[in-house]
Amino acid sequence: MEGGGAYNKAGLNQLSIVHRTSAFLQDSVNHLAVAKQHAPLLRIADLGASQGRNSVELLATVLKQLHASLPSPLSREYLVYHEDQPGNDFESLFQTLHGPASYLDRFPNVYASVISKSFYERVLPSESVDLALSYVSLQWLSKLPTPLPGRHVTMFVPHKAPPALVHEWKTAAHNDLVRFLQLRAVELSDNGVLCTTMVSKTHSPTAELLHKAFGTWVVEAVANGLVSPTTMEAMGLPLYFRSEDEVRVATADVPELTLTALETVSLEMPFEDVAAVANFFSVIMKSALMAHLTDDERANMALHNALEASLLRHFDVLVDVHGVMQPLYKSVTIDYIYAAWTRRSRN
Repeated sequence: MEGGGAYNKAGLNQLSIVHRTSAFLQDSVNHLAVAKQHAPLLRIADLGASQGRNSVELLATVLKQLHASLPSPLSREYLVYHEDQPGNDFESLFQTLHGPASYLDRFPNVYASVISKSFYERVLPSESVDLALSYVSLQWLSKLPTPLPGRHVTMFVPHKAPPALVHEWKTAAHNDLVRFLQLRAVELSDNGVLCTTMVSKTHSPTAELLHKAFGTWVVEAVANGLVSPTTMEAMGLPLYFRSEDEVRVATADVPELTLTALETVSLEMPFEDVAAVANFFSVIMKSALMAHLTDDERANMALHNALEASLLRHFDVLVDVHGVMQPLYKSVTIDYIYAAWTRRSRN
């Protein structure tokens, strides 16, 4: 993901996923409040914190709910762990945690720390977390399952990819989610809660247009000598959009956890213009997409400019919204899964 605080600026539209799922979060918090009502310290893990803007909103919502649900909130302390992988823009995360939007100055007795590690590894000791949160992160796989040939640099439109590759990606996504859940089952305390959101399988025009934009870009880059054919064949974006059934199947492999909530919500994300929506997807996806390029290819600004032009061209279209044609950037819709689990007692 692009550094320099770019995601904090471009990803503000995703803040609304916190508000859209607040009722689901409240149900999970209520369960936790009953189980932990006498605990003097509650430990919260924020997994996939990125640059922090969405995380501080999520933590503010959760802390407000906890204060309202638990007895004697002023006497209780909270320890928050913000986790992301080592390549994250931690400078922006630290600035956000100490900025005006942070929860730290709004709630008493709250302490924050940061962990530089992938959530596909153990990040905390056994039984050391009461509430684990992971918002808009689990669609990212631990690694690229296998390169996608030619213009198929994404798995956003599975029916257009070879069936054998689709099966390989589906298996990798299943294994990643099972691994994630197994790790959290170790780290969660008894009756602890895990709440997540992830991008869901979608049939919106947005996924189709992204697939076309990235595919056209890489094919034209090869034709123009900006990228080698070898590089193109090694490329792929390690994103996988799951279905609710895939979440259920993964959960069945982790008996320590009980699935308590599984909902799909559609999030409307209107943008000011086509440049804003192109920038949003570029900030989120470009660095991962270019990870398999050579250093010289990655340093060529003509390649970056070509990607921007392809995104602008493909998103500058009209789409049918309830019988009315309007610019796509005004009606971008992304589906998200909200899934929550509780940790069964070890006794």
